[in-house]
Amino acid sequence: MSNQERTRKIKEGAPRLGGYAIWPGSQQGLPTREPTIRIIFHGLLCLFFEGNRGCYVGTHNTTGAGHKHPHQYVVRVWKKTNGQCPPRPQYEHTIGNPQHKPTLNIAVTNPDQLDGTYVYTRGPFTRPDSDNRNDPNDWRWMIDFDEVNSLGTRVNHEKLGNGVRIDNGLFYTLRKTCAKFALRPGGQPDDTKDIPFGSVAQIIAANIYLKPDGMVTLSGGPFRDPLPLQAGQGESYQIDIFNDCHDGQKKCEFTPTHPSKKEERNDFYLYYQIFDPPAPDEYELVLSKPCKKALDIDRELKEMGVCEVDRERSTDDAPCGATGFGRTPPPPPPPDE
Repeated sequence: MSNQERTRKIKEGAPRLGGYAIWPGSQQGLPTREPTIRIIFHGLLCLFFEGNRGCYVGTHNTTGAGHKHPHQYVVRVWKKTNGQCPPRPQYEHTIGNPQHKPTLNIAVTNPDQLDGTYVYTRGPFTRPDSDNRNDPNDWRWMIDFDEVNSLGTRVNHEKLGNGVRIDNGLFYTLRKTCAKFALRPGGQPDDTKDIPFGSVAQIIAANIYLKPDGMVTLSGGPFRDPLPLQAGQGESYQIDIFNDCHDGQKKCEFTPTHPSKKEERNDFYLYYQIFDPPAPDEYELVLSKPCKKALDIDRELKEMGVCEVDRERSTDDAPCGATGFGRTPPPPPPPDE
């Protein structure tokens, strides 16, 4: 059996990305109720869903110290009071190489509103959305490699570990880029074969809603002992799962308009290191239309109630956003989990 046939059979037998949750009662597209826990995802991360039963977040691990674009895996927990962020996170663990720690498990007890993992979509979704009709929080702003790489791919999960397992939450786009992009077939010298793609998800999130006696428990990963986060009056939490381009001193710098080198534009090219065998149709993410208005992303995130530290995130025109696989199943948990 050829690799392409094998990939097709794996996809046909895999659970589809399902459980689309639609919340028509909110003009923002998401429940107006503040989540008890909000997980923020940024950087080289890949998400796989097992239907509604869970989500696996793979942490890209091939760009360690000494790499041209080194990435640092960081987990933070913020405890908010009446919606206000503290000056510093309650827990902060800079792991660096994701392989240095076991899988982080985020388990939910007594959830409210949701009975598993869902992604938020609303109405039809078109690319490149020239009429601005897509919901800004729609999950589908995130790049789905099972759609982009039409010839099929096989993921080497050893290059995406150790990751994070989550058994409950509503996943959605927290912030999409203002800049517009195109997909360029690998090796093309100019834009003659570019595929218009539009905005992409720069930051994604997952909301977890708890009943009054509910709890989220973090275990494994950087935590020696399980960390319970309990629902409380006026209390909520933010969990950061970051794998940013950062060498420990400063974030990576890119030239989004570089005319020829994909490695200089952004770090999207690094995703193609996780395919084994190599993806038969590699694409480069090329800036096609910079944002015309002045951006203040700090203010945007503050208005969303997002807690931040160090401002290490990517830029609007060179985003380092998570990606997903809409039809590829997650890896099975190891026997000792």
